[in-house]
Amino acid sequence: GLVAARSVTKGAGSDLLIATQSGIFIRLGTRQIPVLGRATQGVRLIKLDSGDKVTSVALLEPEEEKKEEKPENTK
Repeated sequence: GLVAARSVTKGAGSDLLIATQSGIFIRLGTRQIPVLGRATQGVRLIKLDSGDKVTSVALLEPEEEKKEEKPENTK
C-alpha cells in the first residue's frame, strides 16, 4: 500500500529520504525524479528485496544560507 505522498515544487532542490524495514536509507534529489502526467502509474524510487517494505519518507528542504553578522568595531 501507499506509505507516503509528498508535493514538491519543481526546481526547489529538495531531497527525499526513504527508509526501509531492513534498515536501508536512500537520499534522492527531487530534481532527479521525472515529472509525469496524470495518466501515468508513477515512478519507482527504490527497488525492494522480497519481504522488505518502505517504512517512512521524509522531504528534506534545502537549507538557507546563514549570513553571519559581523560585530561592529567599537573603540
